[in-house]
Amino acid sequence: MKIIFCKIYQWFLPNSLSQKNAALHVMCFLSFFLTMNIISVYLILTNLIGYSLSIFSGEFGELIVLILPFLISFIIYMSLIRKNKYLVLYKQVQKNNIHIFSFSSKIITILYLFFSLILFIVGLLLKIHP
Repeated sequence: MKIIFCKIYQWFLPNSLSQKNAALHVMCFLSFFLTMNIISVYLILTNLIGYSLSIFSGEFGELIVLILPFLISFIIYMSLIRKNKYLVLYKQVQKNNIHIFSFSSKIITILYLFFSLILFIVGLLLKIHP
């Protein structure tokens, strides 16, 4: 996930007012996608298993969906953005030119975003048409 953070940070950096501003934009962007992934997996599993967890029903479920992005943002902020840790990580990733399974960080990031959207669409379709 740190590689994805760095690549999206690199994409946002030219259009941001400052480095910190770009990092905060990436934090919001990733928290949205991670929340979307969690909701998608929940929708797919509840449709395949046919059993939904009672904690996600009613008002408590709505509260979880509202709090989840803020919780993810807080975790990203505390682990990467606080004390400018993202700058050190960004310099490491740029210096080492990290590849995973011979894929560059750009391809990994694009595949993550693409499959996140596909997973969300499949989850919604399964929820709408069981």
